[in-house]
Amino acid sequence: MCNDRGSNESVGTCIDFSPLWQCTCQLEVHLSVVKMKVKLLQRCCIWFSYARGDTLQNCTADLCLLFGAVVLTERSIRSWRRSFRNGTRHKDNISDKRKPGRPRSARTDESVTKVMSLVLDDRRITIDQLHHETDISVGTIYKILHKDLNMSRVAAKFVPKILKPEEKTRRIAICLEWISEVQADPTVIDRIITGDETWVWCYDLETKKQSSQWIQSGVDARPKKCLRGKSRQKAMLILFFDSQGVVHYEYARGTITSTS
Repeated sequence: MCNDRGSNESVGTCIDFSPLWQCTCQLEVHLSVVKMKVKLLQRCCIWFSYARGDTLQNCTADLCLLFGAVVLTERSIRSWRRSFRNGTRHKDNISDKRKPGRPRSARTDESVTKVMSLVLDDRRITIDQLHHETDISVGTIYKILHKDLNMSRVAAKFVPKILKPEEKTRRIAICLEWISEVQADPTVIDRIITGDETWVWCYDLETKKQSSQWIQSGVDARPKKCLRGKSRQKAMLILFFDSQGVVHYEYARGTITSTS
């Protein structure tokens, strides 16, 4: 752990890993170059064996004896011998051909900007739609959204009502007015009685957890209860309450049968 030099605590030893990192990178590059040179050397041996008239089995055996575990597969050896026989390859043309195609990664700055503009234009656009619009794979679009743009798809939250700007301003003014009233007289809350109303069912079904009970394994039988449907009748409950709790409640006259 490295401490600040200006602190009074004992200064720990700072380890600089940059030379080790550079050495590791150079070693990886060197190994890749060595592997490529080993492949080219094996291809030269295949051409020499073919020119000498050796069979496929003799050529494979010689390569295994020379290169051991890094030898080319028998399929590759057969393919190179076929190329030498057909004339498509020769001793001066044993390097790998350039392979045309798209880059190894489609997560470029251009693709990230394109995906971001499409998402900002339509927040509900799906990954499949982005795939058809940009011709980028679904996995790459997923990485762009979550890793590059730090975005996640969430569902809309249900609220009782979407307030207009003037309604929000009015509510803020009322809240500030009540705050000033309470600060002037803290007992004003105790003198407020408010009310509300709600629909209630005539009876509530007992849940599975409420009807569960302890039994002794192998001794007591599993309890049973009758299957009942939900209540089809409901009544209006009117409540009045203050800061201490319910002051008064009553049910409206008559009940209503639910048909839903």
